[in-house]
Amino acid sequence: MWGALLLSSVLIIVGASFLSESIAVGNVRMYLAQAIGIGMNVSVLPNETNTIALQLEQKDLRLKEQVAQLNERERVFEVQQSSEQKLAPWLILGGFLLFGLVLLNFYLDFRRRTKSIA
Repeated sequence: MWGALLLSSVLIIVGASFLSESIAVGNVRMYLAQAIGIGMNVSVLPNETNTIALQLEQKDLRLKEQVAQLNERERVFEVQQSSEQKLAPWLILGGFLLFGLVLLNFYLDFRRRTKSIA
């Protein structure tokens, strides 16, 4: 294992020697760190800008959830509205039919009264 690591390190150094010196030094360090398995973790300490950005991201997620809920409600409302729109012509027709029957009733009552008087 160490032999392979040493061989790969030497090959990296030799390969990097063909590059310019400043690029080679940076690349060699990076390649050696990767070959050895050294990891690097960088983080920024919390400050006002970071916390505001985090709050904005959280608020954005909440708003997206609310928009999704509103879209769902609108879809349900549209389904209800479409079923009511299908029912509306039948209700109007039924209303006219009942109105016609009431008028017919008044006419027949009027005719019966006039016949019974005469």
